[in-house]
Amino acid sequence: TGIQTLAYHFIEGGDLAKGLGYSIQAAEQAWIVFALDVACAYYERAVECAEALGRTARLFALYEALGNLHVQRGSYQDAIAAFDRALQHCPTAAEQARTRTNLGLSYAQMGDERGIAYLKLAIQELDQRMPALVEQQQQEIEREEQHCHPQRGKQTSFDRGNNRCPAHIGPVGFSYNMNTSPSNMLITARTS
Repeated sequence: TGIQTLAYHFIEGGDLAKGLGYSIQAAEQAWIVFALDVACAYYERAVECAEALGRTARLFALYEALGNLHVQRGSYQDAIAAFDRALQHCPTAAEQARTRTNLGLSYAQMGDERGIAYLKLAIQELDQRMPALVEQQQQEIEREEQHCHPQRGKQTSFDRGNNRCPAHIGPVGFSYNMNTSPSNMLITARTS
């Protein structure tokens, strides 16, 4: 395609910044039409450009995409290698947990017990972050409740008068128990 041609020529011409952008676009276009080997080749070119340019912030997303692409291809060894590289560039704890989960699932697809260790690490990372996430969620709920009914304080059920619902009530009347770790998260049906 034209995007693939542009990626090739910009990289060969030494304009790695444009080569990086066009390589990502070419990879995405190839992935959409399930030209998975072509998509892999362009993501690998994008990685080379990002490394040469010192754009380490982009490397996480590129390696993660490459890992996901290898999973779709059924090439779990390659997926593990890509997710391992992504893990080295994870900017946040949530992304580390997601990447460890992807590693664990990739190992599991091969029947390799190392996957269990990665999944346990992901759960531990989320468990450690959960108190802060719960606090943030509770503050958002309180702000929403104050917005819904500032005179009454906490709203505990769907208010049919103004069609507003507090943030902690999920779809179809389910509520989420935010006082547990993600590994023990409870979802309960509301009966009122």
